[in-house]
Amino acid sequence: MPIKNLLIQCIFNKKNIIFDDCVVTIATVTVFILHLSSTKIITYIYMKRRIQLLVLLTIITVLPSFAQRVVGYFPSYYTFSVVSPNVRWNCLTDVYYAFADVSSTGVVTIQNTSTFNSVRGQCKPINASGPNLWLAVGGAGNSGNFASVAGNSGYTTTFTNNLVSLCTTYNLAGVDIDWEFPNTGQTVIHENLMLAVTTAMHGMSPLRQSSMCVGGEYNSAIASPTHLQYVTATTLQTVDYTNVMTYDVPAGYGPSHSSIADAQSAANAFKAKGGGTFPWSKILIGVPFYGRRNPRDAPGPSETKNYNVETDYINVYNGSTGLASSGYYYNSKSMMESKVDWIMSQGGAGILIWDICQDRATPYNFQDVLCNRMATACVAPQPTLGADIGVCRPATINLNSGQTVVTGRTFVWKEDGTVVSGQTGPTFSKASTGLSTGNHTYRVEITQSSCMRFDDIIVNIADPVTATGGTRCGTGTVNLNVTSTGGIYEWYDAASGGTKLFTGASYTTPSISATTNYYVQQSTGSSTYYTGKPSTVITNCWTEFASEANPGTRAHKGHKMTVSQSLTIQAVDVYTDGTVLNNVRVVAYNSLDGSTVIVQSAPVTLSAAAGVAQTITCNLVLDPGTYYIGVFAPNTFTGNAHVWMENVNTPAAYSQAGVFSIEGNCYENNFIALQTPNHYGQLFNWVIVAGITPPCGRTTVTATVNSSSAGAGTITGSATPCQATATTYSIAAVSGATSYTWTLPGGWTGTSTTNSISATPSATAGNVSVVANGSCVSTTPASLAVTPTAAPAQPGTITGSATPCSGTATTYSITAVAGATSYTWTLPGGWTGTSTTTS
Repeated sequence: MPIKNLLIQCIFNKKNIIFDDCVVTIATVTVFILHLSSTKIITYIYMKRRIQLLVLLTIITVLPSFAQRVVGYFPSYYTFSVVSPNVRWNCLTDVYYAFADVSSTGVVTIQNTSTFNSVRGQCKPINASGPNLWLAVGGAGNSGNFASVAGNSGYTTTFTNNLVSLCTTYNLAGVDIDWEFPNTGQTVIHENLMLAVTTAMHGMSPLRQSSMCVGGEYNSAIASPTHLQYVTATTLQTVDYTNVMTYDVPAGYGPSHSSIADAQSAANAFKAKGGGTFPWSKILIGVPFYGRRNPRDAPGPSETKNYNVETDYINVYNGSTGLASSGYYYNSKSMMESKVDWIMSQGGAGILIWDICQDRATPYNFQDVLCNRMATACVAPQPTLGADIGVCRPATINLNSGQTVVTGRTFVWKEDGTVVSGQTGPTFSKASTGLSTGNHTYRVEITQSSCMRFDDIIVNIADPVTATGGTRCGTGTVNLNVTSTGGIYEWYDAASGGTKLFTGASYTTPSISATTNYYVQQSTGSSTYYTGKPSTVITNCWTEFASEANPGTRAHKGHKMTVSQSLTIQAVDVYTDGTVLNNVRVVAYNSLDGSTVIVQSAPVTLSAAAGVAQTITCNLVLDPGTYYIGVFAPNTFTGNAHVWMENVNTPAAYSQAGVFSIEGNCYENNFIALQTPNHYGQLFNWVIVAGITPPCGRTTVTATVNSSSAGAGTITGSATPCQATATTYSIAAVSGATSYTWTLPGGWTGTSTTNSISATPSATAGNVSVVANGSCVSTTPASLAVTPTAAPAQPGTITGSATPCSGTATTYSITAVAGATSYTWTLPGGWTGTSTTTS
C-alpha cells in the first residue's frame, strides 16, 4: 500500500459487497440475480454457496426485496490478532479484503498475504458460518494504473484472467473494483472495464459477482464535477452492486462527513442515474467507523480519528449526531439504525462499513448495532437445501427447503434460473428423465412481507455408465471401452472405494492371467474445500523439524487423513523461522507402515520470510484410504528446527462428510504415536478439490482371459470314399473353437460351426484337412490322406421272356458289371432277392 498514513487510508479507502437482489442490464439483456440474506444468532442467516444467472431477453420489473447485506472492509495494514477480537465474523454477510494492487499491464497482487490468509480463515468455506470473502482491488492512492488497464484490451484481458484465477484459488465470492476515481473523460473505459470484470465473474462456475465503489458527492451546486458524472447508467446496470461511499463528503455539505440526509441524497442520485429499470437492490450505503473534524482544513490534530481510539466513545455511541467532545463527527448508534431502516425500506442491498477493524468491544460494538437492526428488517426464514447431490436417472429429484407453509409466505423454485411451474411449496419434486446430464442449479426463494431469502444447491444428473468388456487368450492386456458419451470416466479396481486406475473412455488393463472385473463411473462436477487450521499465530507455535533423524528420508510430523472419495490436495501453507529450505515436499505416506511414499509434491524452495504463510502447491491425488501427510525438508533434523508447529491441542477433526476427515492432532515417531501433549501440526489452510459422489455408482466391466487349446486332433472318416457319395469327416471338439474350416481334395473348402462336415469327394486323391478357429486355439491343421474310389457302372439291358408262363421258371440275366459283388433283383408280386451272379 503506497499510502503509509493510516489516517489517510481511513479517510479514503472504503469499499464494497456482494450477493443480493439485482438486475444487471447488458445491452438489451437483463440479468436477474436474487439476493443473499444473512443473519445468525438473532435470525442471522448466510447463503452457503453459489449464485446462478437468469438471463431474460426482455426487461423485467423487480419488486423491492430486502438483501440483508452487512459488508465490512478489512484493510491489509492491520495486525490481525489485535483487531480480530472485535470483528463480528458471524454477523457480517461479506468481508472485503482491501486491497489488491493492479499493475499498469493488469497483473493483480494481494497485499500482505499473511493477513489475507488470516481473514480468509474466518470466511466461507473454511468457516461455514462465516461471511463470504471478496477481494477489493485498488483503493485511494492505489488506483493510478486502472486507466492503463481499462484503455488497453490486452491489459484488460490480463486483469480479468488474474481476477478469475484468484477467485478460483481462494474461493472468493467476487471482486470489488475501487477506482478512486475516474475523471469525466474516462467514463467510457471505466464502463468497458466494469463490463469485462462482470462478464468474467458471471462466466465462472459457480458464479461470482462484481461490485464497484463510487464516491458520495452528489450535489453539483456545491462542487462540479460530482462523482455521478464519471459513472454511466450502463455501468450502474452492469455491475451486481454499487457501493456508495456515503461518507467523506466535503465540508460544504454540512458539519458531519456522513449524515443520514447525505446518505439518502447520494443513494437517490445514483438510483436516478441508473434509470427507471435500475433497482434499489443493487445499492449499498456506507457507514464510517471513524470520525472527521469539521472543517477538514482547520488547524490542529489529524483530520480523522478511529472510533476505537476515541476517548469520548460512550457519548458518540449514545448521541444523536455522533459528535464527540473531541470535535470529531462519527455515526452514532441511532444514526446507524436510521440508515439501516431507510436503505432497507427502499429495498436496498444493505450497509457498507469502512472499516470493521476500527470497531470497539462489546457493549459499544457498532457491528452489533448494524446486525441487530438488520435482523428485524426481514421476517422471511432462511431456507437450507443442504449439500450438493447427485441423481441417477430415472430417479426423481427431491429437495426440501427446511421451512414450512405459513400465511403470507410464498415459495418459488428455480431450475438453472428458470421458474419451475407447479412447484410452490416448501418441498420440490421433479422427474429427472427430461433433463440433460451434468450439473443443474436449483434455488428456492422464500418471500414474506416483501422480504426474500434463498438458497442454492447443485444437482448432478447422470445416467448409468454403459461399457463393453474384452477377451483375450492367455496372459496379457485387455481393452475395455465405455459406450456412453459426453462424460469424463474413471476406472477403479473395486465396486466401491478401491484405487482409481485411469481416467478416460477407453482403458487398457495391465497384463492379467485370469478373468478380472473392473469398474467404471462418470466423474461429476468438482467442489473446493478448505480445511485444517486456516492460519496460525507464531506466538502460539514452536519450531519443529521437517525430517526425522539423519539422513532425513521422511517427514518428522504427520497429519492423519482418511479419504472417502478420490480427491486432490491442491495446496497447503507452512510457516518457517526464516531459514531458506530447499527441496521441500509435501508427502503422503501409507498409513500401514508410515514410510511407503504414496505420492509427493514437486520440490520447492521456501524463502527466508519468517513467520509468514508460504504456500506449497501440492496437487497430491489421493484415492480412498488412510494416509499420513507431512512436510519434508531433507536433512533438517540436526541443529535448530525450522518449521513452525501449532502448539495448541485441537482434538476436533477437520472434515467434509463423505469426502475426507483430517484429525486435529499431529503424529510423530514413525507416525505411530500422537504428539504429546497433543498439537495441531505443521500444515495449514489445506485446499482440497473433490467431486460430487457419482449418483449411479460404478458399472462392472469384465476382462475375460481364456486358456489356450490344441488346434485339432485326428480326423475320422473313410480313407477310400466312394466318388459321388456323401462322406462324413469329424474331429474331437476343440475347446474355445468358434468354427472349423475344412479342405477336401479337388479344391473344395467349407466352414462349419461344428466339429464335423459331410461332403461328396471328387475323383482326386489328396488330404482332407481342418483348422479350428478361435482366439485361444492353435491354428495347426489336422489332415487325413484319402483315395476316392470310382462309383460302379450301372446294369445294362435285362434279357428274358417278357411274357413268362405263370408257374413256370424263367431266367433273366444281364451282362456282368465290372466291380459288382452282388446283384439285387426285384420281380412283380413283391419278390426281392440277391444273387452273386448276373442271372
